[in-house]
Amino acid sequence: MEAQRSRSAALFNNRYFARVVEAINELAPSDEAFFTTRGVAAHTGLSDSTVRPVILRLADAELLSRLPRLGGPRGPQHFRIEASPSWEAVVSLALSLSSTSVADTPDQTRTR
Repeated sequence: MEAQRSRSAALFNNRYFARVVEAINELAPSDEAFFTTRGVAAHTGLSDSTVRPVILRLADAELLSRLPRLGGPRGPQHFRIEASPSWEAVVSLALSLSSTSVADTPDQTRTR
């Protein structure tokens, strides 16, 4: 887990970015599914204040869309994945950070 956080920090400038992306992918597996910051936080065991900046960065990059708030401006903000090759690439990279280590990477695939 610590190795994933270190790699996430190096690539995304946020130690929890990869874990949040993984959780979003697990919670909203279809184009129709939606999620909230609180739901992702509960799923990961992270705080809302740790999850929120990652979700907002993904929304700013147009990888997530903000849905209209139900219940007025103080209601929870729901998000939906914008299915795209970019989203798939981010998910693939996030998943690879948790499933590999530098020691597992063959020398011939490393770039210098």
